[in-house]
Amino acid sequence: MNLRTGPHTICPTRPTSQCGRRGRFPAEDAVWVLVLVGLWTLASPFVYSVSGPAFDDILGIGVVTTALAPFVAVGIRRDREQGRYCERNAQARSAALPSMETTRHFTATLYIVNDGATALHAHPGLGIRLPPGGHVDRDELPHETALREAREETGLDPTLLTDHREIGSETARSLPRPRHLMLADVNRFGDHVGHQHIDHVYFATVETRRLEPADGEEPADAWGWYSRDGLRAADVDADVCELGLEAIEAAAVAD
Repeated sequence: MNLRTGPHTICPTRPTSQCGRRGRFPAEDAVWVLVLVGLWTLASPFVYSVSGPAFDDILGIGVVTTALAPFVAVGIRRDREQGRYCERNAQARSAALPSMETTRHFTATLYIVNDGATALHAHPGLGIRLPPGGHVDRDELPHETALREAREETGLDPTLLTDHREIGSETARSLPRPRHLMLADVNRFGDHVGHQHIDHVYFATVETRRLEPADGEEPADAWGWYSRDGLRAADVDADVCELGLEAIEAAAVAD
């Protein structure tokens, strides 16, 4: 089945609120100011011959001021290390984002038409209506995938509609040409696309609308047949509507 979207995760990063804060003046100056003030306060009672209770008060202030300097120095160092961590982390993330790889898979889609209407089903995971389709297996050609997926999902036997002449030799042959090649974004993160599908879109006709999906596929009542007016009125993606209308027209011309 076609998948047009999916989960995308990135590595968690440290919250901005934890990033280091920058002071308004050099950190070393703050430490030296405390040291000098403390030393001057300790020395001033002796310089100015202060005695009595005032001596004890001034000496106490000097001791406290000087003792604060190592704690301030440790705090500033830790704050700076935190700031450098956040800067390195931000640089790593900004450098990594442009180089994130976009992976791509080949897929095939088949719009099947019967009596002027094409079949779409409600995709259980995406909540949108899509035609039969899925990933191209390693041993498959794109048109083989389209036919296989349609048979599995609907139980019908489609006949491809081709619009080109056959060319071949003993060593080469034409392949059924897709009516369109679509590039569908699957996983997105902001402006970056993590995964895409290169979708080969084919048209086909079927003889009946009697649906018999294979085991494990969506039941028959998940499908609906959409005429031209039905497609225009339905809540489907613009590309699904336009391709469905084109498939109905191609089937009408082939008749």
